[in-house]
Amino acid sequence: MPDRMDVVILCGGQGSRMRGAIGDWPKCMASVNGRPFLDIVIEHAIRQGYYRFILLAGHRGEVIEDYYRTKVETLPHCTIIVHKEDRPLGTAGAIVAARHLIASPEFLVLNGDTLFIIDYNELRAYHLAQATAMITLALAFCGDPPMIIDGGAKILRRKALDLIPTESFYSLEQDILPRLL
Repeated sequence: MPDRMDVVILCGGQGSRMRGAIGDWPKCMASVNGRPFLDIVIEHAIRQGYYRFILLAGHRGEVIEDYYRTKVETLPHCTIIVHKEDRPLGTAGAIVAARHLIASPEFLVLNGDTLFIIDYNELRAYHLAQATAMITLALAFCGDPPMIIDGGAKILRRKALDLIPTESFYSLEQDILPRLL
C-alpha cells in the first residue's frame, strides 16, 4: 500500500536563478497562487494515497520547518518530518543523512521544485517487479529533438543507501546512478 511507503522530498535548492522572484527563500517555497510550490508536490502524492513525508531541507530550512509545523494541523492524516542539513550534502548525501527517519524498505524520492504528473503507484509496482533493482527512475521526453530527462520521481530500496558514504557531499545523478549502471 502506498501509505506505507515513505515519500522523501528533496528541498535543498537555493533557487539562485530565481533570486529576483523569491528572494532568499528555498526554491520549493516559491509562491504559486499564494501558496508554496511544495504544497502542490505533496498534495499530488496525497491524492495517490501517500501520507508520510520526509522533507530534506537545505538552504533556509527553517522556512520549510516553520511553515509545515503549522500546516500539519490542516493535514491530520499526514506525517511531515523536516530534516535540516547543517551543510550542503547533495541529493544522495541528504538522503543518507536522513536514513534513520525512513521507515519503509522502498521509498519514493521527489524533487521539491518539480511536479511530474505520473502515477506513483504504477512506478512503485514496476520497481517492485524488478526484484534486484536498487532504483527506478521516471523519465520524460523533452524538447525538439526529444531528449530523455529525469522527471524528478524515483523509487529507491533502502539498501541502495549503503552505496553512499555518510557525511559526504554526494549526488544521486552524478555519483550513484553511474555506479549502478
